[in-house]
Amino acid sequence: MRFAGFIIRIIKLFGGTFLFALGLVFIMKANMGYGPWELLHAGLAKVFRVFTLGQMTTIMSALVVLTDWLLKEKIGFGTLVNMFMMGTFMDIFLKWGFLPEPKSIAGSGAVLIAGFFIVSIGIWIYISSGFGAGPRDSLMVAVRRKTGIPIGVSRGIIETTAALLGWALGGPIGLGTLVAIVGQGFFIQFVFRIVRFEPTAVKHETFRDTVRTVEGLFRRSNDGL
Repeated sequence: MRFAGFIIRIIKLFGGTFLFALGLVFIMKANMGYGPWELLHAGLAKVFRVFTLGQMTTIMSALVVLTDWLLKEKIGFGTLVNMFMMGTFMDIFLKWGFLPEPKSIAGSGAVLIAGFFIVSIGIWIYISSGFGAGPRDSLMVAVRRKTGIPIGVSRGIIETTAALLGWALGGPIGLGTLVAIVGQGFFIQFVFRIVRFEPTAVKHETFRDTVRTVEGLFRRSNDGL
């Protein structure tokens, strides 16, 4: 039973990351400006040219994870999955081109709002797996812990900084960027309330904890043979 539960958690981890990336692509395809981090990644990809947006996402995620580690935040298996898979999924979605850009303001607004909801659902599923926070969430917590400022302020500072840097590098900024900075938290809170999910109640594993869990499952499997 524990093995089945572990597999379900793995499915939640990858499924949540998949939906998170899908939602971000929806926001980008709304043609109202990228989200703050995607704005930064697009700006960097435009400067370096040899990297896709997804590859730049992975590179920046790795740098954020390194920063998290230096700030003594716990790194989990989920943190690493997020780091490697988020950009990969985004590149796949963008290459498929399954979502054409809307032709009207109403269409853009609908795609943008759908993106916020998909991101929020992805975050819910991802967090519920208990494999550790994503790289940027860990950074948000680290800033909160080091400075004592409210978590919402910490998130706002980080995302505003990412957006301004992305804009300076030539990334596509717009109304959607501002809405993402101000409103994404509202959509996350709304979805969490609908599904009655309390993220602080989730006990996250570190990478070492996950290794021990896997070792324990294999040990029980061998004992049962």
